[in-house]
Amino acid sequence: DVDRARELFLQASNCREPAVCYNLGCMFLSGKGVEPDHHKAAQLLQRAARASHPGAQFRLAEMYETGEGVTKNLEKAVGLYKQAGMVGKHVEAMFRLAQMYREGRGVEQHHGKAAQLYNQCAK
Repeated sequence: DVDRARELFLQASNCREPAVCYNLGCMFLSGKGVEPDHHKAAQLLQRAARASHPGAQFRLAEMYETGEGVTKNLEKAVGLYKQAGMVGKHVEAMFRLAQMYREGRGVEQHHGKAAQLYNQCAK
């Protein structure tokens, strides 16, 4: 539906509410209801992440971890996983951060920090 797509693009360009930015970003990421556009998804998720939306921080971290729609940057992924997990209590973000510490991806390998994060996820 062209009219609906146009409406979403207009909302996206004026997005002020973090939850709206997050949801629109996820739509552009998945292609549900719109043409997939990972670059646009990253822009929207970035807006929501800057407003401390833990879901947006997590999705954006995944994008930086894989290089999907953004330049791959493991350090940025770690930072966003930390924000989502430690501040936003996003359990999946804590788990991903634990994996990165365990594997030494984007951070210095640290099995103690990984174990601590895995324990927090289990609570």
